[in-house]
Amino acid sequence: MEEIKNQLLDLNSRLEKIITKVNPKNIEAQINELETKTSDPDFWNNTLEAQKITKLLADLRKQSESITDTKSRLINALEIAGEETFLSDLKTEIHHLNTTIES
Repeated sequence: MEEIKNQLLDLNSRLEKIITKVNPKNIEAQINELETKTSDPDFWNNTLEAQKITKLLADLRKQSESITDTKSRLINALEIAGEETFLSDLKTEIHHLNTTIES
């Protein structure tokens, strides 16, 4: 079980480095700014620019949700890391988290 916990702690460390690099607060600020732009009545006057903004907004939302979801899953896995009954589930979750963090 110690190996599982160490793997989870390593994943947590890697995720924290990513979070520091991408700065979720900055992402949220960008999302808020873009949402304000999309509520402008003239937003769709320039269709090409509006499409770029809505795509960027969707990408930023996805990135924010992915960070939040991954962090939550990691915290949950760490909470049950000492319980033998969850060993199989933890191994599967470690694999999924590792894949998510690497992408």
